[in-house]
Amino acid sequence: LFCYGKTSSAVFAPRGASVHEFSSKEMHLNVFDTVSPWRKDSQRQEKKRSFVDTLCLNSNIFNLKDEIFDFECLGKTKSEYNFSLEKEQFQITKHYKMTGQNMCLSVSIYNTGEEDISGYFDTNVYFTLPGAFAFSYDQKRGPLMGESLKDIRNVRFSDSLRDVVLSFSSTSTFSVMEENRFQSEVTTLGSEQFYLYTKAVLRFMLDIKKDSVYTFNIITRIIDNKEKKNVFTQ
Repeated sequence: LFCYGKTSSAVFAPRGASVHEFSSKEMHLNVFDTVSPWRKDSQRQEKKRSFVDTLCLNSNIFNLKDEIFDFECLGKTKSEYNFSLEKEQFQITKHYKMTGQNMCLSVSIYNTGEEDISGYFDTNVYFTLPGAFAFSYDQKRGPLMGESLKDIRNVRFSDSLRDVVLSFSSTSTFSVMEENRFQSEVTTLGSEQFYLYTKAVLRFMLDIKKDSVYTFNIITRIIDNKEKKNVFTQ
């Protein structure tokens, strides 16, 4: 499913209501592209899909990665899609909309069970930005990195090699866990490690009363950082 914005585009899939590609037209860059292992003995791996989700509700785990969502294209410009899935205890909708450089995602979780639920919502994002590191900027606490990335409303991954920043911001607080994947290969220079991709997990805590709904937004943006001297203040 192709979705178009003014300066960006995306490719969605009903499977997991996930995102295959998120590209900047101006920079000619697909940041959600990932590199698969190339060793001959490596098992074939499918292309990574982003915004694949896991729900933990009252200690019950629901992996939505391979669930097939119902979907609807809203409008004639193909800039907006709505995905929905119904389960016994809950219903979830994921509404994507492209606006300029932004991919806006609104997630709504409806508690359709017989009791209040608490837990968390994890969404996994895979991208290729060699040399990138995660940081957040809080006006009261200053720059935050590493394990301090908790209870934040924005996070940025800055790739100084290509002057690219990938940012995630939300109306709700969340925490971030990141993992860089590498592959070791023996070359003429000895044993070397080659970057494959980065996995980031955005976690939102949930506390939803019976017959209630919880909604939060995630805005993903590709930023050209060539003319920005300090990404912390932009």
